[in-house]
Amino acid sequence: MNIFTRLLITPVMLVVMQLPMALHADTNTTILCAIQDIKECAVNESCINVTPESVALLDFLSIDLTNKIVSSVGVSPVANAHIERVERLHGKLIMQGGDASGDNPRGGVGWTIALDETSGKLVASGVGDRFALVVFGSCIKQ
Repeated sequence: MNIFTRLLITPVMLVVMQLPMALHADTNTTILCAIQDIKECAVNESCINVTPESVALLDFLSIDLTNKIVSSVGVSPVANAHIERVERLHGKLIMQGGDASGDNPRGGVGWTIALDETSGKLVASGVGDRFALVVFGSCIKQ
């Protein structure tokens, strides 16, 4: 199971909760996310709905903006991915990174997480050699 896969599922799964206030995240914020929906797409094929387990993803992610780390939640050992880039664009927090770990059966993966700071809704994508995962979820401040 690759780090991107583990980390992507974690932030998308916490959709069950409504945000009591805007998520506007400062640099000292930790965000908990839950996965709601995942689509897997491959070249020359239609995109299909998949479960977190079928693509080696987790249900929950923690995003630590202070240390620029995305981590799995509720599993041992914890999987971490370094956030290489963070930018705010029109009320969205955009985070990007990559995973070239040897345990990724598809080779290197680049990923982007877009988090709406008002609603807490999350869209994440992971792309690699002729495939993409698109993940939808919701997040709250921890």
